Amino acid sequence: MKKFLGKAIAALAIALPLAFSTPVCHAEVVEGQATVDPSNPAKARDEAMNDAMRTFVEMKVGVHVTSTTEVNMGMVVRDEILAHSDGFVTVNKIIKEGQHDGIYFVRMDLDASDQRIKTAVEDLESRLRAMQDMGTTRSGIEVAVTGRDENGQLMVTDSLMKYVAAKLENAGFAVHDADAAKVFMDKQTDLDDPAVSAKIRQLARNERGEANALLRGMLAISDVEPVGTNWRATAHASFEIVGFESSEVNSFDDYFTAVGANRSEAINKARELATKRAVESLGQKALMTVQSETRGGARHIKATLIVNGITDRAGQPQILRQAVQQVKGRVIRGSFTGTGAYKMFVEAECASQDELKEALLAAVPGLQEGDTDENAMGSAKIYLTF
Repeated sequence: MKKFLGKAIAALAIALPLAFSTPVCHAEVVEGQATVDPSNPAKARDEAMNDAMRTFVEMKVGVHVTSTTEVNMGMVVRDEILAHSDGFVTVNKIIKEGQHDGIYFVRMDLDASDQRIKTAVEDLESRLRAMQDMGTTRSGIEVAVTGRDENGQLMVTDSLMKYVAAKLENAGFAVHDADAAKVFMDKQTDLDDPAVSAKIRQLARNERGEANALLRGMLAISDVEPVGTNWRATAHASFEIVGFESSEVNSFDDYFTAVGANRSEAINKARELATKRAVESLGQKALMTVQSETRGGARHIKATLIVNGITDRAGQPQILRQAVQQVKGRVIRGSFTGTGAYKMFVEAECASQDELKEALLAAVPGLQEGDTDENAMGSAKIYLTF
């Protein structure tokens, strides 16, 4: 018996290095599911096929992601490979497909080149780590994501926040945690309340550092139910990027449904899908939303000037416009408010709001710093008065 075990172990010791060192291309049968939308039945088939591909790619990537790789980085690597799956995965045939209990299922015979996926994983991880180490010349974004379960109770979103950060870093942004804003958001029941929105932005601005925009989000599980032998969950993603120096806001709001073998799997798949779609959508708009950018080595910022004490409605606004031009800026729009203050939305070549304010105070005789309204919403504001 001992002699037999010794031979078996020796054979295994020889076989294992060969198995892991040789690129293997195995066909595997994978099943995917999706909820059927009666108004668009073809969509369910596509989503079920994508679900099967996602599961397959996840298994393949998991083999090559090392134990030291952070979960969020592994998720981003999986997304990148899945986005270009036609270069890594071959669909041999669809074995079976159909629908039952409102769920469309498809069973597919898939193939993949382990060596190509291994190389892609290593390249993507190296690129992500290089970006983290070297930083970026693109604008900075703060991130705060909160969540609620189907009962309205606080849901942990730490891993999803890291995933959001990694996705933005992969797009070339410098990402920072908006800790104070996140803590505040976790305690709120209505993030759409204007006063709550203003407070979130204020907290994020106070700890902004090098960031010039906030990506804030709410992930809520709106429904979880058993369907036959599976579970179905729906996640609501409400995200937006809010600028610190501009009035621009880009938002994303949609519902996503996923099917899983059990309750937890369905919820996690719905949350991941909702987050992925939200970040990919907003990531495309982020460069248009953030308000500071470098052009020719100079930093440009946008801000709203609120000037009180106007006594000459024709002359003083013109003086202010000339002062903005003196600091290599331009007036995007300007108008009087109902209280008689003159409001100008401007863009200027300055390192910061404070530098812009000091330049205007020096350029306009009689102009002084005004009282700040901490509860004001919208773009960053500079308060001045004559």
